[in-house]
Amino acid sequence: EILARIKNVKIAVYGDFCVDAYWLLDARGSEVSVETGLQARAIAEHYYSLGGASNVVANIAALEPAAIQVIGVVGDDIFGRELRRQFHELNVDTTYLVVQKENFDTVTFGKPYLEGSEQPRIDFGFFNERTEETDRALLDGIAGALKSARPPFLCLKLSQSVS
Repeated sequence: EILARIKNVKIAVYGDFCVDAYWLLDARGSEVSVETGLQARAIAEHYYSLGGASNVVANIAALEPAAIQVIGVVGDDIFGRELRRQFHELNVDTTYLVVQKENFDTVTFGKPYLEGSEQPRIDFGFFNERTEETDRALLDGIAGALKSARPPFLCLKLSQSVS
């Protein structure tokens, strides 16, 4: 009964929308860089999935609610574009997903794997500085979403994020 009723629910999610970037390295394609003299790493395969609050949105989308609206901020970068592309594939309303062009990188966890073993992670977006304009847009987004998504409204934040 609950799963049937969710098809009538409008959900808003405010949070830290992240991308998980998987880079599968292959030592056979690596070479020593002419510029640096260091061993380069060749990526044989790469793929990107929704992480953080984005993953929660993907899981909610699988339940097929009437609508999902996101409120948050991403950078004007390749990872932000990938995140928005995946949201659009899930029919998520990104009206209130702010794209901040300066001093903000989409929070991304780069996960290189070599011979099936995860290597040290590479993190993007941990030195972000939201602007006052972005904060105003987020507050407007929350107000707008509260008008249309009469509960539930979810708030999902990373511990490092600015509140």
